[in-house]
Amino acid sequence: MANFWGETLRVLEQRLPAKDYATWIAPIRLGEFADGNATLEVPNGFFRDWVRQYLMQQLTDALVETSGQACRVSLVVNRDLGTPKAADPPRDEHRRATIRQTRIVGRLVPDYTLDEFVVGASNELAAGAAAAVAAEPARHYNPLFIHGGVGLGKTHLLNAVGHAALADRPKARIGCLTAEAFVNSMIAALRRDQMDAFRARFRRIDVLIIDDVQFLGGKVRSQEEFFHTFNALHDGRKQIVLASDRAPQEIRDLEECLRSRFASGLLAAIGLPDATLRAAIIVHKAASLGLELGPELSALIADSVRGNVRELEGVLNTIRARASAGALPVTRALVREVLGAVRTRTDADRLVSHVMEATAAEFGVTAAEICSARRSARIVEARHVAIFLCREVTDLPLATIGQRIGGRDHSTVLYSLARVDKRRAGDPKFRERLGRLMASLHES
Repeated sequence: MANFWGETLRVLEQRLPAKDYATWIAPIRLGEFADGNATLEVPNGFFRDWVRQYLMQQLTDALVETSGQACRVSLVVNRDLGTPKAADPPRDEHRRATIRQTRIVGRLVPDYTLDEFVVGASNELAAGAAAAVAAEPARHYNPLFIHGGVGLGKTHLLNAVGHAALADRPKARIGCLTAEAFVNSMIAALRRDQMDAFRARFRRIDVLIIDDVQFLGGKVRSQEEFFHTFNALHDGRKQIVLASDRAPQEIRDLEECLRSRFASGLLAAIGLPDATLRAAIIVHKAASLGLELGPELSALIADSVRGNVRELEGVLNTIRARASAGALPVTRALVREVLGAVRTRTDADRLVSHVMEATAAEFGVTAAEICSARRSARIVEARHVAIFLCREVTDLPLATIGQRIGGRDHSTVLYSLARVDKRRAGDPKFRERLGRLMASLHES
């Protein structure tokens, strides 16, 4: 069976572009083949759907040719296969450094590659889409808009697209920067009367990657310039990849023309990692740090730290630092000591959940609606109150409160607090309602 599948792969390698073969065929494994029924294993659901849509006929034809019989193909997910790679990075460091200096507007983080991104249920759509965009820029998902809370891997995937695009196309021009950097660059060009040079610089780019797009909200002049840049690149069949802490429809004070453009490609959300993904991330990150944790300690950390990827990395870095400083082995006692600080944050998370449930019940909405982008009067009022109460009953920073309540930014939290303070001062009934909620939280 191995020889049969190996021959099928050779047929496909000859018939498909090298990039398509490396990205979408090489990772596939043959599970079973009997009576013309072929079961093929693929890394994730996005990969499966892509192959079904674009390469199923080629796969079937190759199997028919090598087996000599009619074939029916089934694709099943086997997450142990890992993430598809868009390309291997160039090995020559001097050449890679030269490419970065001459072909990149902004910068790419060296270690943020597809190889280093751990895929699970909460991020497989975004990871698969990033691999697809890197393999064939501007062909299918343009723009690709990745959104989700802080520390979930958006920036990693953006940089991974840039690295893969350069590895496959060394002469490509890559723009990888934040929306704030784009705005600052535009302001500098305006002050120096160099807008023509600014426009030429950005509109020669082959792959434009912009992080923290929500920063454009409320900046009318910058939105206008970015809209024209977006259109010029999109019309020229150049790839655009964007990331934000929220979906386009949730970005405040964003012009409708940009909102529509952002939503015109693929919207890929990244959520908090589940237990399986947390465990996989811990194993991967621990190996890169030289930590030997073993299954028991990995499971302990995964069960204790239920936040984002950065929080997991922070715990692992702390464990390594504590072990290195005292020349100590990584024991269960050491891990538990480090996790003690995390539990304080976990208690705060429980308080936030309690606030959300109590506020939702008081206003006749759901906690999910409070965290959503919906803007009906009752939901918005409940959202403002939930943010206010979180500030009152927890020690969490305002930015963290915003993240816990639908991934909202610091300025949105401040706006909510101001609205509640104003209503509390001038509306006795609202003040009484707020006091009743506060009392119920302190009693429970």
